[in-house]
Amino acid sequence: GKVLQVVQTHDTTGRSQSLSATTVTNISGLSATITPSATSSKVFIQIRWNGESSNTADYWDQLFGIKRGTTEVGSSPSTGDSRRAGLSIISGGGYVVGANETSTPDMVNYEYLDSPSTTSATTYYATVLPNGACTFVTNRCGTDNNNNYVERMTSTITLWEIGA
Repeated sequence: GKVLQVVQTHDTTGRSQSLSATTVTNISGLSATITPSATSSKVFIQIRWNGESSNTADYWDQLFGIKRGTTEVGSSPSTGDSRRAGLSIISGGGYVVGANETSTPDMVNYEYLDSPSTTSATTYYATVLPNGACTFVTNRCGTDNNNNYVERMTSTITLWEIGA
């Protein structure tokens, strides 16, 4: 296959959103729409997220994923029990993950190759599934104070149409 088109959303805005426990939620600012040129095309999704969560008790239990419209794609199949599924977890910032949720950002990079089988405009969303309720911030630290030890970042979602 070869690359037929590339679409990217580069989010530079510091954002904050409230997340409910064990609920898959679209990450604000991280969506992109692509219109495949053939039903046989695949879409390669790359996501890069930077930010923090206020819930240090459940920090390691946040799962990241992808939705095509309202359908989750790429995650482990349901096991019919309490286990949750996703594509990635937080890989950590400069400190131990979750050790300093107010001024040390964390990051996640993940990807998936999807087969949407359509030529209609298709929107992909980066998602997060927290174990506990929290305040979830993107592209900034939890406090966002004006200090030299408090960082600002950016996040992206990139869609690559791959022809057959």
